[in-house]
Amino acid sequence: MRPRSRITTRQRPTRSPFGVRGPATGVRALALDLAGALVLAACGAAAPPARSPRAAPPLQLETLVPDGAEWIVLSRPADLWRSAAVRAAVEPAIREVDLAALASRTGVDLRSVSDLVAAGFGVRGDLIALRGNDLRRTMARALELTAEPRYAIHPLRKDVVLVGSGVGSSGILSAASRRAPRPGARAAGPLPAVAERLRTELPRGPFQLLYLVPLQLDRTTPAAVLLSGLRSGGVTVNPRGAELLIDIVLEGDFPPTAETNFRAMLESVALSPLGSLFDLTSALPTARIRSAEGRITVQIALAAQAVADGVRALFVAELQELLGGIRRTR
Repeated sequence: MRPRSRITTRQRPTRSPFGVRGPATGVRALALDLAGALVLAACGAAAPPARSPRAAPPLQLETLVPDGAEWIVLSRPADLWRSAAVRAAVEPAIREVDLAALASRTGVDLRSVSDLVAAGFGVRGDLIALRGNDLRRTMARALELTAEPRYAIHPLRKDVVLVGSGVGSSGILSAASRRAPRPGARAAGPLPAVAERLRTELPRGPFQLLYLVPLQLDRTTPAAVLLSGLRSGGVTVNPRGAELLIDIVLEGDFPPTAETNFRAMLESVALSPLGSLFDLTSALPTARIRSAEGRITVQIALAAQAVADGVRALFVAELQELLGGIRRTR
């Protein structure tokens, strides 16, 4: 009897979405296929990851200042207020209650403003750029309540607000906002060349004033004669212990005897009624005056208490009247 022949059929492997599967792969392979199908169904067709929007470049407030500024102030109010010397110097005129009243009216608490840049454009008006936490919201809310007509407000970012005043404030604000960096765009240039040069010649500090045009002084005074060749200048204030360290740089056409002349003028001012208010005679030993071609630098340390006495005598009445008016309008 012939042995029964064993008939075998060759099964073709089947193809799954995840490769070739033969008959021996069994339940395990089928389970993997089902799991893969579920994943595909849940995710849909594979798509390239969405690109996150490009963030705007970091904003340096000084780059917002348009051309044509006559003076520029660069300051860090929060850092200034943390200095005991600064608080002692300005306390006679600017008290905590005054700053609180200003914050209530405008939404700006100078004690928490990290950066402030101000610029003057002559008869056109002035510009102030401020940076602080959630400044746009708090300032907008305060100004909605007060309807302050003297200022034009332009919220630039959540933490940056521009304020303009004067007949040309709208044009100044428009020019400043166009200089703000935008995603994918080139950032605006730095300060005007004169201002940048003054900044490099001065030490950095929490308060800096740059004057970019000749000073208008009474021509009959000795100071006006001495500064007749002045083209521009800058001042930096740095708190140091119980003192305020003042650095000054002046640019212009000065005679070879300028250093001697300036020292004589400083000694004369120290002996004047104005100098006595600030006790400049005590500060004279700290004065350092140097001259080079087209430049004079002065450094002097003033006692914070002496500055406070001078501020009290000269400015307290005017500042209290201004800040008092803010409180009365609430």
